[in-house]
Amino acid sequence: MPIRPATIKDASQITALLHQLGYPDTEQAVNRRLEMLGGKTDTIILVAEDDDRQLTGCLQVVIANRLAEGQYGEIASLVVAEDQRGRGVGRQLVDSAADWLNGHGQSRMRVRCNAIRKQTHRFYAHLGFRETKSQKIFDRDLPGPGIS
Repeated sequence: MPIRPATIKDASQITALLHQLGYPDTEQAVNRRLEMLGGKTDTIILVAEDDDRQLTGCLQVVIANRLAEGQYGEIASLVVAEDQRGRGVGRQLVDSAADWLNGHGQSRMRVRCNAIRKQTHRFYAHLGFRETKSQKIFDRDLPGPGIS
């Protein structure tokens, strides 16, 4: 299954994948994000596609720079099509992200995962990730238009 960097043309299929995990983004919002992220050197969005050029998964990995924790790679999002789960798509995407991070001088990869996604926790553990921290995430809306 080929893994390649995402392009703007993938916006509608990426949007459909995100909907499967409950993210109600519009294709226009995903398109804007792909445009914005496309020129950055500290992140890549990878997609897996089948023989019919249908996307079966999508992953974004970023190089994080944290004052307290230093620099490391972090999977910002990973989604595999519901009908493709358990077939190695997620593993291939994670392996490709690890290769990209290694090529950018990174030796550590992290992922944050929603507490309710127990099956996903097992997936990451199976890939060699170990649980190192539990936390809660707090959001606060800010005044102004923002970027979505």
